[in-house]
Amino acid sequence: MNAKYKRAILLLKGCTNEHIGESISSTILYYTSTILYYTSTILYYTILVLYCTILVLYYTILVLYYTSTILYYTSTILYYTSTILYYTILYYTSTILYYTSTILY
Repeated sequence: MNAKYKRAILLLKGCTNEHIGESISSTILYYTSTILYYTSTILYYTILVLYCTILVLYYTILVLYYTSTILYYTSTILYYTSTILYYTILYYTSTILYYTSTILY
């Protein structure tokens, strides 16, 4: 149905030209608000995805930080343990060798 017949039907129903204009304006407003609604929905979900991505990155960095901290302290403990063992073994070995050499001499 073309616009001429729609306008004639509206006039027959008692709609004045003002009503027809208001109808067109309300239709334009409806579609504009619909477009704005979907645009804002898309923006909302885009921001939500970005937020979740940043959150995942944050927790990944946090886990990496704590893992590296744990590894640092573990390596420090291992270093000091090996140093203590080295000097202890060196001391006792040298002491044993000293007394052995003294006995043999």
